[in-house]
Amino acid sequence: MAREKETIFLSGATGFVGGQILTRLLDAGYKVRCLVREKSIDKIRPERKLQVCPGDVTLNLEGAMEGCRTVIHLVGSTREEPWKGITFEKLQVEGTRNMIREAQRAGLGRERGERNNRTNPIPAGPTRTLAASRIKDFLDLLHNAAEKAPLRRNVTQEEVANVAAFLGSSLSSGMTGQVVYVDCGYHIWA
Repeated sequence: MAREKETIFLSGATGFVGGQILTRLLDAGYKVRCLVREKSIDKIRPERKLQVCPGDVTLNLEGAMEGCRTVIHLVGSTREEPWKGITFEKLQVEGTRNMIREAQRAGLGRERGERNNRTNPIPAGPTRTLAASRIKDFLDLLHNAAEKAPLRRNVTQEEVANVAAFLGSSLSSGMTGQVVYVDCGYHIWA
């Protein structure tokens, strides 16, 4: 009898990399629960194995991760809009803190080994995205990274998504605590 695939909690699913990861996870047969801001819900197409959890990382997330075994957190911003309540501090620090707090409350951090929960961060190399295009001298950064990387190119969003899907799957069941660089080898020369 085939074992039912786990439910994965994903924040940032409406972003460039998050959208790629969402597609890979659904294609691999995983159930995915996406935290999506109310104004972005229409960016997610309904699917049988997809649950939309309306919310925001900066607000109360209580119960959002219940029943999930894996969390992929991708929320970020390259610009502040204080008049909209969007600051780096609020989104990337407080929001990440809220995600960690909810993961711990749901038992994802407390019983990591007993429940077979794993943590594997993915530092990715520079990737062409709309958000990245707003970074001053980003094209120079891309060019320099490609020149230094042993593979002589930049990583793609699809490659980052493939690694995240692998790490969230049972194929990586024996891995935890590994930092998995997806940067075409740039980190060994930087």
